[in-house]
Amino acid sequence: MSADILSFIIFLPAVVAFGLMITTKHVETVRNIAFLTTVIILALVLKIYIEFEPGAGMQFVTNVPWIASYGINYYIGVDGFSLNNFNDDCNFNTICIFIIMGR
Repeated sequence: MSADILSFIIFLPAVVAFGLMITTKHVETVRNIAFLTTVIILALVLKIYIEFEPGAGMQFVTNVPWIASYGINYYIGVDGFSLNNFNDDCNFNTICIFIIMGR
């Protein structure tokens, strides 16, 4: 799963949001599941942060042909700079959801 972990992190919030949109209308349930989702994503980002090897270039790379006839690929990976941005973003999202839950 190491190569596909970025895709999982990217698409998990959209899948959870769509699931919540069609299944529940209770605000507390939505908040709790949103917080749980951000904690799971934060844990996965911390796993990436721990396994990251500085100076090794792009890591956790996924390169899949998407529309091959036009040469379009789904290509993602992280380097040192984007890893720090990714980590900060996930920490910020978790903190924001936690603060919203207090209301």
